Parts: sequence; structure tokens; C-alpha cells
Amino acid sequence: MLTIATAAANLDALFAAKAVARGRVVPRSAACADEHIGQERLTAEVRRQDFHMIRRGGQYVVTWNPGFLEVVR
Repeated sequence: MLTIATAAANLDALFAAKAVARGRVVPRSAACADEHIGQERLTAEVRRQDFHMIRRGGQYVVTWNPGFLEVVR
């Protein structure tokens, strides 16, 4: 069972990653993120930081940069 403390620690660990500090794209398994952080908590933090998150298939792709995002298909 996911506790608030565990979810917060997992979210902190994700946002502390070196790739985040460098503004890189970090893909994460949606199932893993949902289990260890919670989709609502992750979405809220991405919005709070003014970053971007895309869900495609079983992955969340987060851009750790508040700059312009263009999706080309």
C-alpha cells in the first residue's frame, strides 16, 4: 500500500535526479509511477513546477523544463 510519506519520498527522489537538474527528458513507466508516487501527485507536482508531461502508452514522458513544448506527429 502506498503511504503519503512513501509517495512523497519517491517524488522527491524523482525530482532530485541529475537528468532533472539538467533539464533533460525523463521517461517513466506509468504503472511504476502510479504505484510508487500516484498519478495525481505526479501531475500536481509537474504542474506546480511548470514542466510538461505526456502520457503515451505505458509511459509518462516528463520534460523538466518550463520552456515551450511542441509536439510533432
